[in-house]
Amino acid sequence: GTSLDAVINPDVPPPASVAGDRVVTSQADVDSLPKGTAFSIAGDLLIEGVADTDLAGLDSLVQIGGNLSIRDNPGLRRPPLDGLQQLTGDLVLRNNPALVMQDAFPVLTHVGGSVVVADNGPGDLDGFGILDQLGGDLRITGHDGLASVFGFRRLIRIGGSLLIQANNATALRLPGLARLARVEGHVQVESNTVDTLEG
Repeated sequence: GTSLDAVINPDVPPPASVAGDRVVTSQADVDSLPKGTAFSIAGDLLIEGVADTDLAGLDSLVQIGGNLSIRDNPGLRRPPLDGLQQLTGDLVLRNNPALVMQDAFPVLTHVGGSVVVADNGPGDLDGFGILDQLGGDLRITGHDGLASVFGFRRLIRIGGSLLIQANNATALRLPGLARLARVEGHVQVESNTVDTLEG
């Protein structure tokens, strides 16, 4: 298919396409992907077991045709996908103890499946600044010290359910979800070990 930018601006070429699924476990795996041009991955992208603090070179990835899983990365400090705009499947961020979610996924506009953020590093949950609709569930679970969900500031509709569970904090604030107008499934905010819950 043709990217939206290419339709609007004929001077912008469609992204180069990488067939199939890709697994990234080190910088060497990133280095095998296209450089210097926007590109898409037709299938799934799995980022797993990364010991490095950062991965350089994934900012040119703009579309993923399958799922994105970033899991079990002991050293990864931030999601290395600042250019990602569209994701057809699910986005799973799980068991990344050093991960900081400050301004993560700044240009991501579309997620066709669910967003699962589970058992990652301490600190507030930020990012997903221009994502306005989510096709599946939004699940936030298992975060020690989670005080505020600042992310998802433009999210107005969740096609599935909203689940915020098993987060250990003294006070849990959800200012990022202030614009959320519709949840097609159910809403569960429970077992968060909080003294206060604020909107």
